[in-house]
Amino acid sequence: MLALIFWIAVIYVAWKFVLPWLKKEFGIGGGEILTGLTALIAWALKTTSDNEKASKAQMDELNKLDDNTLVRIMDSDPDHSRRMSAQIILESRMKRRRNL
Repeated sequence: MLALIFWIAVIYVAWKFVLPWLKKEFGIGGGEILTGLTALIAWALKTTSDNEKASKAQMDELNKLDDNTLVRIMDSDPDHSRRMSAQIILESRMKRRRNL
């Protein structure tokens, strides 16, 4: 609840004081700011979505490999994210085998 009140206060201050100052100094109105924020949010969501798809594809590819290949990837692959993914997969397989 406190966080909601904080964000309402931030929006109020921006609307009452910052927006008129931007309009007076730079000729930027609320519509331009809203359009810019919307474009920025859309870009951020698209970028995040693309990164998640690439990460999922990499994990799916590594899940198909056997343990020896994953160990080799962990030891010698130049791509750090691929090494870490291989390590996560190996650790999860070891935990699953331990629990059987």
